[in-house]
Order: sequence, then structure tokens, then C-alpha cells
Amino acid sequence: MKQHSKWLVGALALAGGLALNSSAQQIANFQNFPGFTASYAAWDPNVGDSTQFQDPAGWRVQSLGGYGSAYYDVTQSGTLPAIQADPGVNAAELTFTVNSPNATQAWMGIKYWLGDGTGNTSQYGVYTGMWGVDNTSWDEGVQGTVAWNGNQLTMIVPLDSTQQAEANANSLYITSFNVEFNPAAFAAGAGPAYDITYNGLAFTTVPEPSTLALLAIGAAGLIVARRRAKA
Repeated sequence: MKQHSKWLVGALALAGGLALNSSAQQIANFQNFPGFTASYAAWDPNVGDSTQFQDPAGWRVQSLGGYGSAYYDVTQSGTLPAIQADPGVNAAELTFTVNSPNATQAWMGIKYWLGDGTGNTSQYGVYTGMWGVDNTSWDEGVQGTVAWNGNQLTMIVPLDSTQQAEANANSLYITSFNVEFNPAAFAAGAGPAYDITYNGLAFTTVPEPSTLALLAIGAAGLIVARRRAKA
């Protein structure tokens, strides 16, 4: 490989690394969040068809039922303040694990809602999986990125315009959130049961497309400058 090609690879790798790296502010690690209110029977322990518990990886749900939903009021104890977003955050990141069945054998909706202090509630999430084929089927016109690493999902979704404006004004406070899971389809023989873990939910800051474009232009400039120097 010629030296200028190595510069190209290095520059593009730098741009890609900056695109993937982001700063994160935790909303929940799901390890110390007792008090979820199960909104549907599939996740209601009183019905007897599900088990919920904290483990080192997060908040785990083992259910024999279908669609499940759970709600958490951040301020319900009267002692916890609302979670204030750091200025400049522009996205939310969910990490989530399908313990069983295998994620490549399922088609599922993984969604959550964020409620802020002004009464605005915004939905984020995606239908994903589809036996190993992810077509990023987003709901409600929301767009984001989905990445599977084995059975663990990382989903990054831009904040909606209202919450983005609040974040920029240093006035975005999360007072509640709701997590949902819809096992839309599983491979034959896998059965209706699922075992899932919510690992973490966080605000994050990802580079704007214009920033990435500037990085690409800068990388190209480095290559041109090096070629001219050689000439």
C-alpha cells in the first residue's frame, strides 16, 4: 500500500472514530431502580407469568406473555430530583440485551418514552431483529442508529425538537420514563417466552452531520497536502 493510501485510511479512521465516540450522561443503569409500575399483564408479577429482578447487568424481565410495559417516576419517592440533562446533549442511548431467544431468531419492538418537566412525553424506539436482518424500522418518523453485538443492542436516537431546545436552554429535566417490549415474532420452536435485560439509558452527544462533513473535508485536505509535498 502506498504511503498516501495509509494516510487516507488513518484519516478516515479518525473521522469514523469521532463519529462513533460520544459523551454520555446516565439516566438509568437499571440496577437500582425498584418500583417500576407494570402497565400490562405480561410484566405484572401479580398475574404470575413474569419475573422481574435486578442483576449485575441491569433490570431483567422473564416473561411467558407478550407485550410488556413498565413505568418509572423518577421523583416518586419524594427525595430524588428530576434528572437534568447536560447542556448540548442531542440524543438518547439505550443498551439492551436479549438473553433468550437468540436475537437473530426474533423480530421485536424495543421502545421507550421520556417525560420531561414541562409535560412533554416523547417516544423513541425501533422494531429490529428479524432473524438477523435489521431494517431499522423506526416508528413515529423517528430516525436513529441500531447496532447489534451478539444479543446486545445499542440504540441511539436523536432527541425530538422540543427536548433538544430544552437541552440547549439548560432546562431539560426528565421526571419519568417508560420502557416497552413487543415480541412481534420469534422463530418457530423458540416459543413465546423471552428473557430480556435493560442495561442502561443515557443522554449522549453525537456529532452533527455538518461536523462529520468538516472532518471528511479535513481528511481529504491532509491527503492533498501530502501529495503536493511529495510532488
